[in-house]
Amino acid sequence: MSTGIPTGGNFVFILKADKVTMPEKLESGHFLFHFVFLEEEYGFKIQQTMDVSGCVYTALTSNCVIKIVVPDGPNSYPIGTIQPVGTALQEIIEKGCGQRSMYISHIAHCFDATLESPSHWESFIQKRPLPILAEYIKKYCRKMLQGDFSQWVFLEQRIQELLGEYKNCGYKIVELNGKLGLTYNRTPMLEPIYSSVEITNDYSHEYTLDDYKDDPSIIGVGEYNFPIAIADGKYGLLMQSEVWLGFDYRRIIKLTLCHYLCQREDGVFVLYDMVDRLKPLAIFTLSGELCLEKILQILKADFPAAYAELDKRLHFRDGRYISEYRRYSGTEYFSHIHDFDIATVEVVIRDDFSVSPC
Repeated sequence: MSTGIPTGGNFVFILKADKVTMPEKLESGHFLFHFVFLEEEYGFKIQQTMDVSGCVYTALTSNCVIKIVVPDGPNSYPIGTIQPVGTALQEIIEKGCGQRSMYISHIAHCFDATLESPSHWESFIQKRPLPILAEYIKKYCRKMLQGDFSQWVFLEQRIQELLGEYKNCGYKIVELNGKLGLTYNRTPMLEPIYSSVEITNDYSHEYTLDDYKDDPSIIGVGEYNFPIAIADGKYGLLMQSEVWLGFDYRRIIKLTLCHYLCQREDGVFVLYDMVDRLKPLAIFTLSGELCLEKILQILKADFPAAYAELDKRLHFRDGRYISEYRRYSGTEYFSHIHDFDIATVEVVIRDDFSVSPC
């Protein structure tokens, strides 16, 4: 599909380069080649796991965790973070620091003013090839690799200065020459070529890391939700700074936290479970009035497997349909990192697909 809509992976700046280049195809075996020094020189234990983002490498000691996510896609850079744990984490909390993990590339910019600053500064944009990430860690994180996080206060303050107005901006409609576009934390998403742009189903932030500021073991809080964007009447589905479903639809209706009903121009409806958006649960045609009951009847009669999946999140209770609409989870570290559920927000979903609190 050609829409003229760039996604986050197309705006990557290479170290000290004057032009944007595409990343090389990544293979997970490259990781150990570049990062074996963590084991040999600093005593880290490296674990490999998989999640929806790709291959995740976690290097651990009693006071430091380095996490590198190597995406599955051929045109995406890895993302690297470092964080104190154990007594090192407790020490920075006692110093009043609020930031519990930092992006490796952000740390490099704190120490090296000669690095080219991006025109937009958003955490998922600051991605580097594996060898550059490894070099950053060797050059700028040596103390932290040894469990010494005495520079954390300086780094937190400097990162706040560098982020400035870029941080936590969320989605913003921008204008250029009378045309509209879209950014996420000032990361370009939609080129300013549209007459109208709108965001619905935006992130709600009922729970954030601030709710756990007194618990040093909680190092992250996230919201599972997919905002809906409308550009000149065409609908698309977003995940932070990435377009997850292109602008091919005349309407997108959220049914649950992971189920979205998309209507094409020709009256064809596609039901997606965003756990695997490449494999729609059901594709069917429908004429006449569109309502929840009619959709459920079609799914139950003609697509029982899809109906069964939807039924796990959309329940008929006390004469109303109750949808599991948003989910919050956290990341916790004790002797190892693991995720945990915080809350699932339920709403009443009516026959016209409007929602209200339970």
